[in-house]
Amino acid sequence: MCNIMIKVPSELLLNLHTNKEDFESYAKLSIAVDLYKSGNVSLGYCTAVAGIEKRDFIKELGKRNISVFNFESEEDLVEDVSNA
Repeated sequence: MCNIMIKVPSELLLNLHTNKEDFESYAKLSIAVDLYKSGNVSLGYCTAVAGIEKRDFIKELGKRNISVFNFESEEDLVEDVSNA
């Protein structure tokens, strides 16, 4: 895993009433959600980026009305269920 460092003004943390650790968690989760929404990164990779458990990431996606199910049509859903 590589580390990426970003600089944010200290005033931002004060305005948000947060600390460095909480803001770091927020930023990682936001990046992971955006990567997942792009459709180019798997759920597993996104949970690693966010640094949280898969079930917690799925709950977070639900809070943001982002589905973990990506079916183009009802037929795709029926086919996937029948193959399960």
